[in-house]
Amino acid sequence: TTRRYEPVPGYFTDEAPFGYYGSGLTGIDGMSMGGWMNLGRDNSTISTTQFHGDLVAQLNEYNQVKVGLEATYNDYNIKSFTESPSMDTWNRSQVFREFPYRIGAYLQDKLEFKGFIANLGLRLDYSSANSQWFQLAEYDILLRAGYGDLIETDAPLKETKANWYLSPRLGVAHPITENSKLYFNYGHFTQEAASAYRFQLQRESNGLVTSIGNPNLAYEKTVAYELGYEHSLFGQFLISASGYYKDITDQPGWITYTNLNGSVRYQRPANNNYEDIRGLELSLSRRAGTWFQGFVNYTYEVQTAGFFGLLEYYEDPNKQREYERLNPTLSRPHAQPYARANLSFYTPGAYGPAWFGQHLLENLRIDFLANWKAGAYTTYNPNSIPGVRDNVQW
Repeated sequence: TTRRYEPVPGYFTDEAPFGYYGSGLTGIDGMSMGGWMNLGRDNSTISTTQFHGDLVAQLNEYNQVKVGLEATYNDYNIKSFTESPSMDTWNRSQVFREFPYRIGAYLQDKLEFKGFIANLGLRLDYSSANSQWFQLAEYDILLRAGYGDLIETDAPLKETKANWYLSPRLGVAHPITENSKLYFNYGHFTQEAASAYRFQLQRESNGLVTSIGNPNLAYEKTVAYELGYEHSLFGQFLISASGYYKDITDQPGWITYTNLNGSVRYQRPANNNYEDIRGLELSLSRRAGTWFQGFVNYTYEVQTAGFFGLLEYYEDPNKQREYERLNPTLSRPHAQPYARANLSFYTPGAYGPAWFGQHLLENLRIDFLANWKAGAYTTYNPNSIPGVRDNVQW
């Protein structure tokens, strides 16, 4: 918006219609336009130091042992904000400096016998926020406008808690014939919450806190089961059929808190979400041979998701009752089958007539990628009728 360009001596103009104009404008029909785009700014610096080592030893003809150790140290120097020259309420900042780390170690034994192969494993994960965190009441005065900028100096601090988890894993394959096998997989898996859930502290320009993290979040945990069958046809094609189930717990999610007069309204995360995934997968693949290779896959999957407790808490009991009346804690499962295909067609070498010693039709290749998925469900309920949910499919 600065008139800094002089296309004609004595006449200055800005870069319009290019560039960024941060203030709002009123159109010829009276509609307000602009003013809210291109607000994000980021001067963050993130560095990660990692160590990883593995050791494999063949103890005898039946046992292959593998051990490993990994460590990750992060430096999050976050300086992220939005800046609006026209509206102060859109000016928000997120600034923090944290140094979390995590360590992982595993032990695996591969057992091989005639007609039986098994992988037995155990993994240890340890994670620390390596920090002290603010101890604030649900509707603390330091969360209000005019007070939020005092959190770093006035809020009491407490050492964060570390997380650790042991994850057993098992994989078994049993050949039935020389062309087919039955297999079973079972395992526990963990995932550390994203840094935005753990360390975020977002405030508006007046100090009002809009979200604050929770570095004491537990691991998100998944217990997975899979039972499958594979059969080789003619030495070229592989048919696979498997059923699977995943039980996911302690997923992080945001919870909104609002005090009696609305002067406090912010989000804080908790391990309050869960999900169950079960499905059936069918595949046909060809990984070798002439003329074409690829795979076709069809998956029928059903997901059930929900949360414990509530996603919004109001200090006003009337608003709390109204919220609980209209918001169920469990989403109904809807199947969303999907299919994928990746096919490659090609001509072999030395194919077709030769022209000056060159086969013009050899090694030609064309690839096809295809994806399909049933539409998702959503809710159309303009009259806020209780119990109406997921009544429209895309």
